[in-house]
Amino acid sequence: MSEINNPDEPLHIHETKHSVSSLSASPSSNLMSQFDHSDREREIQFVAEMEGSDHSLEHSFEPEYNVASPSSSKRFKICLDKKSWGKIRPQKGSNKLKQSWTHVLYDQFRKQNHCCVLAFKYQHVRPANSRKRNAPYFHSKAVCTFPSCQAVYTFWITKKPSMTEEVFLTVCRSGNVCHLTEHTRKRQASNVRRGKIAQKIKGGLSNTFYKLLSQTPQEEIRAGNLTRWLNRGILNAISCEVRKSLTFHDNVVLEVLLTQKIMRECDTTFVNFSGYIQHFQADPFATHMYSETGVGILVGHMRRKKPVKLYLDATGSVVSKIPDQKKRVLFYALVLAGHGRGAPPLPVAEMLTNNHTVPSISHWLLQFLHTVRQFTVLTVSHVETDFSWALMQAVLLSFNKENIFSYLRRCFAISQGRRNKAITGIISKHVTDKGHREFLTFVFARLQNTQSVDEAIEVFRALCIILFAKKHSPVVQNSVEQLTEMIRLSVNCDVMSEDQGDTKTLMTFEDLEDSRTIVGTSPFSSVFRRVSDDAAEAVDSETNEEEDNLYHCPAIVRTLLDKYMSIYPLWSGLMLGDLSRHAPGPNNNQGTMKKETRDTNCHVEAWFGIVKNHILLKKRRMRPGAFLRKMHTSLHGRYVEHMLGNDLPDQLISIKGKKMTSAFQKRHGPKKIRWRKGPAPNPGQNITLPLPQCLHQEGSQKNKEVTGETQTLWKRKGTEVVIATVRSNNDHSIICLRHNDFISLRPHNLLNGETMEFFIQATLKRMGGVRRLYVLHHFIMGVILFRETSLVSRQSLKTVDFDQYDGVIGFVNENNNHWKFVYLHAPTSQIFIIDPADPESDLEESKEAAKRFRKYFRTRFNLLGRKDWLTLAWKPATISHTTQKDGTSCGVFVMEMARQIIQSFPAIPKQLDIDSQRKNIACLREQMAEEMLLASGNVKTFLLQCPIDDTFKLIICQLHIDGHFCTTDE
Repeated sequence: MSEINNPDEPLHIHETKHSVSSLSASPSSNLMSQFDHSDREREIQFVAEMEGSDHSLEHSFEPEYNVASPSSSKRFKICLDKKSWGKIRPQKGSNKLKQSWTHVLYDQFRKQNHCCVLAFKYQHVRPANSRKRNAPYFHSKAVCTFPSCQAVYTFWITKKPSMTEEVFLTVCRSGNVCHLTEHTRKRQASNVRRGKIAQKIKGGLSNTFYKLLSQTPQEEIRAGNLTRWLNRGILNAISCEVRKSLTFHDNVVLEVLLTQKIMRECDTTFVNFSGYIQHFQADPFATHMYSETGVGILVGHMRRKKPVKLYLDATGSVVSKIPDQKKRVLFYALVLAGHGRGAPPLPVAEMLTNNHTVPSISHWLLQFLHTVRQFTVLTVSHVETDFSWALMQAVLLSFNKENIFSYLRRCFAISQGRRNKAITGIISKHVTDKGHREFLTFVFARLQNTQSVDEAIEVFRALCIILFAKKHSPVVQNSVEQLTEMIRLSVNCDVMSEDQGDTKTLMTFEDLEDSRTIVGTSPFSSVFRRVSDDAAEAVDSETNEEEDNLYHCPAIVRTLLDKYMSIYPLWSGLMLGDLSRHAPGPNNNQGTMKKETRDTNCHVEAWFGIVKNHILLKKRRMRPGAFLRKMHTSLHGRYVEHMLGNDLPDQLISIKGKKMTSAFQKRHGPKKIRWRKGPAPNPGQNITLPLPQCLHQEGSQKNKEVTGETQTLWKRKGTEVVIATVRSNNDHSIICLRHNDFISLRPHNLLNGETMEFFIQATLKRMGGVRRLYVLHHFIMGVILFRETSLVSRQSLKTVDFDQYDGVIGFVNENNNHWKFVYLHAPTSQIFIIDPADPESDLEESKEAAKRFRKYFRTRFNLLGRKDWLTLAWKPATISHTTQKDGTSCGVFVMEMARQIIQSFPAIPKQLDIDSQRKNIACLREQMAEEMLLASGNVKTFLLQCPIDDTFKLIICQLHIDGHFCTTDE
């Protein structure tokens, strides 16, 4: 047997055999008595077998052991802070510590002894009514889990600790600490510790593994204690548990179905439809994702004057394959561009599917457009895609209700000035072949930037000449110089091609060999093939030259004719920008309109980068359910950010009208419709009533008819129909008033900004046009007064010269529920902020507004170099006025204040008097509505009567304003 000279020194095995001496006088020292001579001999024999040794008991076994010596003595103390003791202290009447007490004790024990891995066998807390007064308050025993280690530890607390002090536990060790080299032990990662490890694994399993390894002392690892450093197997098991806890169901399809139902039930703020997943199918797998907020944002942009552009593309590797389905799942997104620096793009519709065909993509787009058309009759003007035939065909079928063949013929007709109907354009990039010489690459890029067929013919003819000719002739030299000049200038050339005025009949698409393909049916094929033939004839007519043509490569022309020139409008600037330039006759806007020669699909690519890097945190091939939940969570905040950045209202979509059915109709059916003449109509048909007389007539009967028209429009359900128009004060634009905006004038309703702006413009028109007074849009006014400098710099109004005006009027919305009037008087450098509800705050708000406007004009000078109104020292001023008595008439007060300011301009009125009685406000609303209709141009309308539900829709049939004619579809 071994003899122990010093318990804290390495253990040596000697040849002599005698019993083990007592190690300490602790209460647990009697546990060593169980190890007799035969037990020790069996232990040494077991060690020899583990090491593969045949030594007898007389040999030394020092090489077979890894002796671990703890840094502490046999008796030491550990300390628990108040928080740790509060977690495990026993409840009243219990004689046990609370759960996880073993982890708390071992964490403190490990600071003194990093070798042993303990297993606690016993604990006891002395009850309050115990008769053993000399017994410790708490004592526990633990043994080391290494099979070769004989250490036994006893923990105890002598007196009951208080809650305001730290708790000290005495630890006493009996037995030797001796660990085999091959043995490793660790405590189970459970309870709170397992949850903390799960949180760390979110940063990456490999990163967590090496981080724990770096935090583990080397002494613990050498002693075989792996409690702090968990191996990869345990981390994998915890990671698997975390993933399973985040899934709703083991089946991928059922998990998506449950996710769809949960999202719909949790959506409590919806108006017309709820949830995020609007369509789901299992085989082939497909989910259509869009929300009511996203549709409302798109509708809000469509109601503004600028055309709306959408960007469409697809990406992979974000969702894993569906079991028992071979094709991979792609993520499709229809995206709105982010306007301004730092504004990310926003998806309005998304789809996950493994069926990448035209019917599948068209189904998604048609379903989304059907939802959008429930709230507006306006359409999207432009859709950008990559060079994918499935995407292009699906967009044409969904947005234009036509295929690629009819689209190309329509584009050709528009380019020749034969059609003037607006169409949806599809632009495609990534078609330039690599490997060409630099010059030819620039030439093809110049061909992409052309905006007319004549311009493209000129570039393509010169390109064909230099590619067809084998020798460097004068014709080739002229063509090279012509293309070089085009590339240098990078502007549209007005030079007409030689054969533009030729009266020869163009080759029709039926003359081609295969008229069923896109190349055969496209009218652009015949145009560019003829240009190619003419270029070949021009090259053949030249005399032979000795110098070779370095650009000779006719295969490039054949490639262009076979693949690209037939779809010329899809990758060029032909259908970009204002299509009125293709109309026959002189175009007055040709010199002033902004030329748009190319567009990019970078917005949807940027959105895919945001999804992969920031939303999914570079995780790939996720389960569809987990991906949908992450996207849904992220989009909530992105919707709010986009609405704030673009000044969109909180309530984007109004509530659909519900049919009011009386109790009599529920019992006896719908009310019968009586007709004076003719047979009863078919209930399924719409009956067109005769056109009424002009609503705006001259004479004494005019006001009576306008009053009746106002009441009629107020009673009807809101639509997107334009009911009145008026030119702006500077004649630069036309202000439209829609029915939805007009009905906000109804009594006890909050007014919107479009109605108030229309009234101010109508008042200026009625007053004969106060040319020296500028109306500032309420959105720009809000940006100047309330937003940060980065947003103010985007509203610099670079086309406005304030020196041409003597004043600015406008209004601003505060907290999205209250309107205030704003007036800048340049001759006196005074600024007025008038609050209809709180006159006492006018002066303080005017002081702040003066600072903001001084800063705004300095910003315009720094950005644009404009000095108009730069030197004006704006100072605050006030005008006494009456106060509103309700919570909805602030907009009416602002409109009436604007009217009185316009009437007295350029003088400043001393007081603004408005009768705030409820009846007077209601009469004032109706009077303002009549004035807005009277100020409009000539609008002809007709009503459609629906016999089924006794409702009608007001539709603009024709709109004629100052010689401009346009059509508006239902």
